[in-house]
Amino acid sequence: MNRLLISVMTAALISAPAFAAKPKKFSDGGEITLGDGSVVEASIVTCTNNEAIPLLNKDGQWCIDEEGSYCHKKRMKAAKKACK
Repeated sequence: MNRLLISVMTAALISAPAFAAKPKKFSDGGEITLGDGSVVEASIVTCTNNEAIPLLNKDGQWCIDEEGSYCHKKRMKAAKKACK
């Protein structure tokens, strides 16, 4: 009984990242004016959990928010981080 329980728990822990939301689709978000007056390109990423998150292209990097808490030069990497 204990072996079965341990096996099930191990399988659940290993497969847990597979259930995380992932980017599903990108749409054009147009241009957005930030609080400091700068205009940036935006892209809306739709995740597999149907959450829509804007990504901002600032200085050649895609950022999750205006503060730049996470930025990456590749849009897909930023989208994966945003959907998690």
